[in-house]
Amino acid sequence: MADPPGSRLRPLRPGYPVRTERLLLRPLTGGDADALLAYRGRDDVSRYVPFEPMSREDILERIAGPWARTELTDEGQALTLGAELAETGELAGDVVLFWHSREHAGGELGYVLNPVLGGRGYATEAANAMLRLVHNEIFKGEWSTEVDFAMLADEWYALARR
Repeated sequence: MADPPGSRLRPLRPGYPVRTERLLLRPLTGGDADALLAYRGRDDVSRYVPFEPMSREDILERIAGPWARTELTDEGQALTLGAELAETGELAGDVVLFWHSREHAGGELGYVLNPVLGGRGYATEAANAMLRLVHNEIFKGEWSTEVDFAMLADEWYALARR
């Protein structure tokens, strides 16, 4: 029997910075704390993400801890990189790649960008650089593609009343 596809995955060890047309993706440093606080400390930014507004101390603790990782070597790990504007050196946001499953070669991408720099396509550009793949997981020995949809309860009931 052949090895399952996920067993042949190699560690992800990017050369830094990872360059896109307008961004440099790179490990975060203590010098990024104030720029991170400018958006990660905001209530409106943390509303739809799995963290509350962060303090400078929270940010420095993460930079020294889980955000210090520069490679992915196995499932259960996450790689968080700063998304710096190549032209100005300003930190536009950060992106994270989670490796959830070796068996399914699956993971998750997340990103948080400073709303001051929103609407310029930086999140899309960073996401494309982090993924560089189309399919979402290995299912029954083959790559599959999925599209996920969601509906809020009030939308469901409004539809049912029509």
